[in-house]
Amino acid sequence: MMEKQEFLEAGWLESYALGLTTPSEKEMVTDMLGRYPELQVELEQIEHLLECYAAANAIAPAPYLRERLLALFRQGSGAESVRPPATVRWRGWLAAALMVLAASLGLNFWLANRYRTAQQTVARLEAQNTSIAENLRVQQAAFSTGQQEIALLKNPAVRHVELAAAVPGTPAQAHVYWDTRTQAVYLSDLQLPHVPSGRQYQLWAIGKTGKPTDAGVFNPGEGLIRAKNVGEATAFAISLEAAGGSTTAAGPKGTIYAMGKVG
Repeated sequence: MMEKQEFLEAGWLESYALGLTTPSEKEMVTDMLGRYPELQVELEQIEHLLECYAAANAIAPAPYLRERLLALFRQGSGAESVRPPATVRWRGWLAAALMVLAASLGLNFWLANRYRTAQQTVARLEAQNTSIAENLRVQQAAFSTGQQEIALLKNPAVRHVELAAAVPGTPAQAHVYWDTRTQAVYLSDLQLPHVPSGRQYQLWAIGKTGKPTDAGVFNPGEGLIRAKNVGEATAFAISLEAAGGSTTAAGPKGTIYAMGKVG
């Protein structure tokens, strides 16, 4: 069964108002009007627009035609047998003009409806394309991250460290990939509490003596995050600091949300 939006986009109300529907189509429109009372308001608006259009485009007949019409009315039922050829021609022209006006009116409404439908279709397709493009971008980023992580895990010099929640009741986790040969450090799969305004997360490498070393500030995002190189670490931690981070000498000043030992 046809839905309301499909019905509107197909232009059935315009065709119905113009009297261009077949008996079966008229029955279908009547059924839709019964199912959706709000369509009656739409139909009334269309009919009002049709009346306004007809009034705006009406052509006043020439003054001398009034006398001819009155003469025809006075003749009564015998008018057909005594009507002069000129009057016959005038009525033919008037009928033709009315047909042209009706056809023009119907065509204009049909074109307007088609244009509106086309605009709606284009808008819908553009929204779908935007959504598809965004989904594709996310999937490509996830695939790229996965490929990079696989490459890191295959590298025997890379140590994979899982960071777990350090604050009870506050979910947090992250993965650190530390290349002990090149000292490169990467962050991935970050799941951390929302960052308040004016704050930033900071990664720390904890040395053998327990001294923390700044590994860089970061904002959680997609893909691998490149941190600062680290030459020594027995553990890694993530704290929430003021924007710009804490100095290495001071160590973490804010709350440590995630931490994990190097296996």
